[in-house]
Amino acid sequence: GDTMSGPHERVHEPGTWGPVTPTFEPVEFPSGGVTLRGRLYRGGTPEQPAPALVMAPGFSGTITMVFPRYAEAFASAGLTVLLFDNAGWGRSDGEPRFEVEKWQQVRGYLAAADYLRDLESIDADRIGFWGYSTSAEVATVAAAVDGRIAALVAQMPCWGVELSEPEDRPGDFERLRDAMLNADLTSWPRDVIGPMPVVSPEPQTMPAFSEPLSAFRWCMEFATAPETGWINRATFAVLSGPVALDAQLCIPEIRAPTLVVTAQEDEMCTGQVPRDLTSRFGGPTEALVLGGGHFSTFYPESPEFRAAIEAERSFLLRGLGRVGTRAAE
Repeated sequence: GDTMSGPHERVHEPGTWGPVTPTFEPVEFPSGGVTLRGRLYRGGTPEQPAPALVMAPGFSGTITMVFPRYAEAFASAGLTVLLFDNAGWGRSDGEPRFEVEKWQQVRGYLAAADYLRDLESIDADRIGFWGYSTSAEVATVAAAVDGRIAALVAQMPCWGVELSEPEDRPGDFERLRDAMLNADLTSWPRDVIGPMPVVSPEPQTMPAFSEPLSAFRWCMEFATAPETGWINRATFAVLSGPVALDAQLCIPEIRAPTLVVTAQEDEMCTGQVPRDLTSRFGGPTEALVLGGGHFSTFYPESPEFRAAIEAERSFLLRGLGRVGTRAAE
């Protein structure tokens, strides 16, 4: 069964967003022939369709690792939240297991949005995407491809190590979008890296996908609980399609309000790249720069954790509109 992980200290300050821990129901939905599973945290009231948010973990994460703390905070504010495991991870189906493949992960976000749009309790015009680290990259591509997303939160996004010039590649976004919506990914050549450890205490002698010691420390504290289904091993598949999967190509196509949250000392994803890219979005953007590193917002009760949740919750209420109201113009 699906259980909440760990003891739940309250995430709210008194009077900010209610003492009730929102309940969730286990849900499943199809994505490209694979059944994805997650939790639906219901916000709002049964009488009025609620705005909704799609969340998925980054890289090798699964949904019981701190992500519920964010989902609960957003649901307490009135959003219905769908938090799901990527294909091949956690409770979701998908083979091979423990493989990170971003095209399929983008399709997961698109399928999650379609699932929410079919629920009578959801306002189909007010669905947002949220992502952290690798899933922030995935959510960015998904938001551009979907075209109907009403808000995007990209926390510690991995958008590349240097800036590219999308205008040098006319037509590439259209090709990416068409491939994402229509291509048979199984027919594309695959370059598979690994299996190798996700994190390592000694990357010099035991190489890993995430080499900073901060990644090892965080995973040892939050990824190793039995209910996560996590193991310290993954493969990473790069598909060779008609165009590379590139968030920077997609950013100018996103018209929805976007919040970009970065860390001053991000040791995993170059924080300066997302800060430079903030001005390239096609819609209104907000930027929040926090102290600490890549994992600072994923230590519950840390100042960065509280600041990220408060800023994201406020942004989503503005971008998706408070329950029972249209989004503020």
